[in-house]
Amino acid sequence: MMNLRLFSVILFILQFSYSAIGQDGPSKLGYLYSHQLPNSALILSPPPDTGSVAFALDQYLATEVFSRASYKRQMQAISDASTDLANNQPFDTIIGITIDSINTPILMNLCINGSLDAYYSTVAAKDKYERTRPFVYNRWYTCTPELDEGLSKDGSYPSGHSAYGWAYALILSEIFPDKTTELLVRGKQFGISRNVCNAHWHSDVEAGRTMGSSTVARLHADPVFRADIEKAKKEVARYMKKKY
Repeated sequence: MMNLRLFSVILFILQFSYSAIGQDGPSKLGYLYSHQLPNSALILSPPPDTGSVAFALDQYLATEVFSRASYKRQMQAISDASTDLANNQPFDTIIGITIDSINTPILMNLCINGSLDAYYSTVAAKDKYERTRPFVYNRWYTCTPELDEGLSKDGSYPSGHSAYGWAYALILSEIFPDKTTELLVRGKQFGISRNVCNAHWHSDVEAGRTMGSSTVARLHADPVFRADIEKAKKEVARYMKKKY
């Protein structure tokens, strides 16, 4: 399993290299090989056509979310946009522990690898539809201007950030079932941060959550993932007992 900093690097690279899937044979980034990932090009409906009611909703929500976000919410969105999860752990305050390679290495790898599979599952639809990003369409600023050039060439639909944030929350919910509601609320907000950043349309984020759920469902058929779930539960129990 890959470490946290390698995951951060790979996420950054993936923003500019989605089309690499399958070109050099089977590749395994998380638990699954690329051919085992849920096929977003078949699972998802096409993104809304310009001129449709659905696209009008996308435009309306883009304006509302972008313009009404408070300074605090904007700062959260900037943090959520970061792929450096070594320094950005959006769920730690909810579960009450820091997910790291020292105290919870099994949990760390479980969440990283599972959410990376979800992130990667969005590639097929991105390549198929090559949807224009909202900041290219409306010419408003984003919260990561240094990435605008690369993102402008990368399909908007579905949101990879939304997929891995939702998958991360789902996986943590299995380890911390008493925190399910809080985790899923945060996982949803993680995706909405892409609207706040003007990096994705509302329908991109919704579709990303669909792929996050689809990937976690597929992961439960993987024996290594299932075994790691049980190992992570025991690891967390040991850590919490030691901590308290």
